Amino acid sequence: MANPLPGTIGSRIRKARETLGLNQDMFRIRLAKNGLTISQGTLSKIESGVRELRLHESPALCSTLGVTLDHLAGVADQDPNRIQVTDGDRFDFHLRSLVDLLADMNLAVSAKQHLSLQDLAERFAIPEKTLYVWRTNGSGPKGFRVGKHVRYRIEDVEAWEQEQVEAGDDR
Repeated sequence: MANPLPGTIGSRIRKARETLGLNQDMFRIRLAKNGLTISQGTLSKIESGVRELRLHESPALCSTLGVTLDHLAGVADQDPNRIQVTDGDRFDFHLRSLVDLLADMNLAVSAKQHLSLQDLAERFAIPEKTLYVWRTNGSGPKGFRVGKHVRYRIEDVEAWEQEQVEAGDDR
């Protein structure tokens, strides 16, 4: 079988199939369970780019692979911020792959950048009312308003926490 050209629908189908650990026969069985009966020769031709994928074949194929048609067409690849969530088993695999990819690129997976008043009260295990009092007298972490909502930058909260640790029982 000829190797498909990188970036083609056939190459993306083959890569997704291989990522799932399926050979062509196992993949064809799963396709049949999803309503698409296809010969091994036809699958081979699609993957190698000799035969185009037909529109009526795409729903079963995408469902079996756990990808979107956008992904197969290369549209999803153009938006690096887009993540397709599939079923739980595949999501776990894709998430681990994403974390590995980010690690390879020396990027970190970061948590959210800001906390709401409710988030902060939960973090400190204190009533929200205490945070309102602290905001009034200026003794708590530095916060800011976004419209009618109060938000706290993670860096400011962590700096305030460090100040409290360094101050110890002196207060």
